[in-house]
Amino acid sequence: MKKSKVVSLTEAMQEVHDGDCIAMGAVVEDRRPVAAACELIRQGKKNLIILAECSLSEDILVGGGCVSAYRGTYSAIGAFGISPSTKRFAEEGKIVIDDIGHTDVCLGALASMAGAPFIASRTTLGTDVLNPAFDNVAKIRNMARNPETLPAKKYVLIEDPFYGMGTVQLHPAMKFDVFINHVQYAGEEGTVRIDGSLVFDHFAVHAAKKVIITAEQIVPEEYLRRDPNRNQ
Repeated sequence: MKKSKVVSLTEAMQEVHDGDCIAMGAVVEDRRPVAAACELIRQGKKNLIILAECSLSEDILVGGGCVSAYRGTYSAIGAFGISPSTKRFAEEGKIVIDDIGHTDVCLGALASMAGAPFIASRTTLGTDVLNPAFDNVAKIRNMARNPETLPAKKYVLIEDPFYGMGTVQLHPAMKFDVFINHVQYAGEEGTVRIDGSLVFDHFAVHAAKKVIITAEQIVPEEYLRRDPNRNQ
């Protein structure tokens, strides 16, 4: 029998270090790792760099003074409006923000899953996402504990060499020091089951050096393996 990977929330969050680039799974207010965010605040983590989105659990971290920068695409909590702490900190100049496109977040994680350093896209052409005046990736890279986790450039524009379809954006793969994901079921050996939308969690786990799972229930591995097609 393999060794159990189950630890306390306190122990799990000790794997996150000041200055780490982190992402949190699921989306907006659905299946968010809120308990993990609260524990990171209790432990006094500082200068974290949030990647992908800044919604419910991430905004809690911002309000707790744990975040120095955010590189992502969505800063709201669904029907509750703009993420209040993120808005306040941005207006007060207490957090550096680098906007990327909604689809580019998913494509960047997909690139990591495929082992590719970048992926081609046209989704943000013509938008201020590509405006050099708003490019803060170099500034955020210098703030990171591991600068190599972030790309050296925000994007590169090239002409399509295959089909002559004009300008395309090369978007770098998303990489995380830590990916924290909350799920409904987890086995003691690390098998995970998500009920409902996977969002892009199944891409993001391949983009992270370290994955931390929090779960509603710890169940026997044997139970999960009765129906392996439902597991991640």
